[in-house]
Amino acid sequence: MFESEWEMGSLFGWEEVILRLRGQSDNAGPLTADGTTNPLHCKACNKTFANENVFMHHKKGRPHIKAVSDMSKNVVRPRSEFSDQEVERLRTVALLETWILKLKQELLADVFQNTENLVRKKQSKHYTELEADYEMLADGKKKALGDANSDEEDERPKYNPKNLPMGWDGRPIPYWLYKLHGLGVEFKCEICGGASYWGQRAFEKHFQEWRHAYGMKCLKIPNTIHFKDVTDIEHALRLHKKIL
Repeated sequence: MFESEWEMGSLFGWEEVILRLRGQSDNAGPLTADGTTNPLHCKACNKTFANENVFMHHKKGRPHIKAVSDMSKNVVRPRSEFSDQEVERLRTVALLETWILKLKQELLADVFQNTENLVRKKQSKHYTELEADYEMLADGKKKALGDANSDEEDERPKYNPKNLPMGWDGRPIPYWLYKLHGLGVEFKCEICGGASYWGQRAFEKHFQEWRHAYGMKCLKIPNTIHFKDVTDIEHALRLHKKIL
């Protein structure tokens, strides 16, 4: 679309420049009050339009395209006063401007409209309402920052110089509780494959758990009350023979 309009000299806002580049500025159409060429004048159709939207719609019509085509065929173009480098530079500027207008009018139209609506909405608010909005936004940022810091603290390794067991809250249990339950005392069970149990409570409980029961089954010994506190395999076998 840019190529065809540039060649036809109908690129919006660049009609006069294109005519000057081609040495045709004397036929650029009627002038405005400030002495410049009217950008809403269509030279090919010899018409001047009231606004940009009507003019842009007119340029897409078949009559205009045909008129421009006929004009470009019949006009003898004189030698331009501009160098090829200058013509190419202005053409590049025109191309960039066309893309910017396309972004504004088509691709980013919703973004521009939403921005304008937001600005109008802010301008209609009292300064106390704006302050309340800013405070709410700041509180939200502080809360998000606090949650992020909290997550970072949860991920950091807990300070545990005495290597205490972890509690239900993910923190080391108090040292007095550690001492009360004797969690620093290790009990080993040969029947469980040499597994270690820390503290008297865990040691007594393990006799009814699956690991110890499986070890007794492998030894073909019933896991009854008679073998409570027995952790040595030879001791368990001897006691089993006596019971039999």
